[in-house]
Amino acid sequence: MLSRLHITNFTIVDRSEVIFERGMTVVTGETGAGKSLIFDALNIALGARSETRVIREGAERCDISAEFDITNNDGAKAWLVEQELYEEDGECLVRRTLNQDGRSKAYINGKPATIAQIKTFATLLVVTHGQHAQQQLLKKDRQVLLLDAYAGHNKLLDNVATSFADYQQTKDKLAALTATHQDAAHRELLRYQVTELDELALTVDEIEQCEREQKELASAESRAGQADLVLALLSEDGDGGVIDKLARVKQEAQAIPHSERIKESLNLIEQAYIYCSEAENDIRDYVSSIEINPERLQACEARLQQIYDAARKHQVSAHELPNHHETLKNILADYEQFDENKVALTKALDEKLTTFQAHAKKLHTSRAKAAKQLSKAAADLIKQLGMPGAQFSIAVEDDLNATPRANGFDDVNFLIQTNPGQALQPLSKVVSGGELSRLALAIYVVTAEQTQPPTLLFDEVDVGIGGATAEIVGRLLRDLAKHYQILCVTHLPQVAAQGHRHCRVTKHTTKNSVSSTIEYLDNEARTQELARMLGGVKISSQTLAHAAEMLAGEEG
Repeated sequence: MLSRLHITNFTIVDRSEVIFERGMTVVTGETGAGKSLIFDALNIALGARSETRVIREGAERCDISAEFDITNNDGAKAWLVEQELYEEDGECLVRRTLNQDGRSKAYINGKPATIAQIKTFATLLVVTHGQHAQQQLLKKDRQVLLLDAYAGHNKLLDNVATSFADYQQTKDKLAALTATHQDAAHRELLRYQVTELDELALTVDEIEQCEREQKELASAESRAGQADLVLALLSEDGDGGVIDKLARVKQEAQAIPHSERIKESLNLIEQAYIYCSEAENDIRDYVSSIEINPERLQACEARLQQIYDAARKHQVSAHELPNHHETLKNILADYEQFDENKVALTKALDEKLTTFQAHAKKLHTSRAKAAKQLSKAAADLIKQLGMPGAQFSIAVEDDLNATPRANGFDDVNFLIQTNPGQALQPLSKVVSGGELSRLALAIYVVTAEQTQPPTLLFDEVDVGIGGATAEIVGRLLRDLAKHYQILCVTHLPQVAAQGHRHCRVTKHTTKNSVSSTIEYLDNEARTQELARMLGGVKISSQTLAHAAEMLAGEEG
């Protein structure tokens, strides 16, 4: 439950701290005093959209902190543990700051948190019922959510959602397969391309081998000619070659007197002679190995040209052609198996639909049962709320031919008959503002035990209600406070008198500023406030007596 709210520089509130307890707390104040400031501030702390205009004029920053007692809130504790934000003391502090530059920061138990985290956590702490929520009641999707929450069949909802996801995924696969493979011209093109590359019969290593062979064959004559020139220089007949000259040099050098002194030089000459002789033999072997084969060269060049032409045609490099060939074959295989795959996916889709419909039927049965219970309970309350001739019913119609949805195939409609003799019609076509307020309150009260977190905020849900009906509304909220913490902004003294505690918002205007204060009232001040709400500006002794009687009745 909410235990403390600290507000700094929010709209016309300078600084205020409000302590909350269990039971029912009512908030009142004159028109324009800012009765809803407490709720507005709390909702912003819990992630509601905000603008810089909510920052008090002249202040740089607005700071709102909400402290909750989560000792008995297992859902909130589990979420905090999962997010690694849990504190063992059973208290949880949610804080949000807004700066004039538009920046916003949020914290849970002093640790930075995202707005998305705050919003998710807030659903486990507080729910607000206000005039906006009443308008939401007119929408079918909201009606389905309320009915499902009242029924409490979360397992059935999960089964339907899961089976729908399976069905939709299979449906998407079938659509993608059909869209991709229904082009007959594309299939024929693929067949032609694959056949062409099959005939090319290119292997992964062939291109490099062929390019290397072509290079060798194309340079064979020039290499052989150059090698012959080297041989001629090494061993030209007539004593003109390098080897013959080295032989003569060696012979003459050995004849030098005292040759021992140039022994090293003689060794070098000997080695040069040997190396040149060995080089001659190697080069002769190289020349003999050179293949001059114009026919083979022509064939090799023709093969390369064939490969390069195919690569250009398919807009890939020659070296990428084998992989491209494999890719096209795989795509064609998918095309060739299209009919088979389509049959398999179509069968799977039918099976997924059957599974979805089976779960949806169970959900429909549960909804229909819950709809009868909720209809009766809400109808009984509506009659107590000043609409004795009203009839309320929830229609749950199933349509197996409807497009599957994540929440089933039911059409849920909240119907009402406000006067005897009229037909039941959708809420949006019949109810007035006051009637909608009463109906919404009845539904919220009936569904509270199944659908609500520990703290419920009611923001002027009694608009359009008065007299004895207002007293009944107050009693309903007070009864609800046996199970939940109730915070209620009201303009009706009959409702305000039902509260266990009474909080008043007062606006103060000076020449240069406007501010609001929030204070709890003792019995005497509370009597004065109820008298103001009963009698307006001039408060008579009779009005005060009536106010005191109202309070005494509730306290008794």
